Amino acid sequence: VATELVKRKYDVTCLAPDPYLIEKTLTNTKNKVKGIVDLYENLDPATSGLGTFDMVLMSESCQYIKINEGWDQNVAFLRPGGYVMVADFFRVRELDRPGLSKSGHPLESYLAAAESHGFVLKKKVDITKFVSPTMDLYQETITQKIFPVFGAIFEIIQRRYPWTYKVLRKLLGKKVAKLHQKYSNQGADVFSHYKAYLILVFQKKK
Repeated sequence: VATELVKRKYDVTCLAPDPYLIEKTLTNTKNKVKGIVDLYENLDPATSGLGTFDMVLMSESCQYIKINEGWDQNVAFLRPGGYVMVADFFRVRELDRPGLSKSGHPLESYLAAAESHGFVLKKKVDITKFVSPTMDLYQETITQKIFPVFGAIFEIIQRRYPWTYKVLRKLLGKKVAKLHQKYSNQGADVFSHYKAYLILVFQKKK
């Protein structure tokens, strides 16, 4: 995304808590963006020296930022009339059974916080049907490839080191079972029932 924005002559600042991601972004853009290694909510508008922006773009990042803290920062770093563009998934139904992923903000809470912080929702595009098939691949990779590998490792340990296996089973048995249940509930049908992948565009009131 940063590369395409630079090609279109935009002035871009990229923020991520992972130094590797920032390093790759700087390399891919030939150091034509400003890179910051930090959390969005840690930035102090008074001392960061960043000024205000025309747009804050969050690509699968808003789910990792507490709702109100994120909107507080959007208020501080956007000029009047500026935009927030979000591409992420949100919970659209209550999680009513165990083993479901809790990731993603509740959509109603997120929209309410945006409004209370002085933002107007200008556009909402639901792309769930295009994204959800990848969840089947994600679930298949974990349940049919990763878990069997660990199962084989534990089987070898059980045969060769039965005492060690008993200790590991006691320590990790419930956690492994919980993880298996969790990642067996990550398919497209479950994802589409409880969550929606949305592109949202908000405008800060002038």
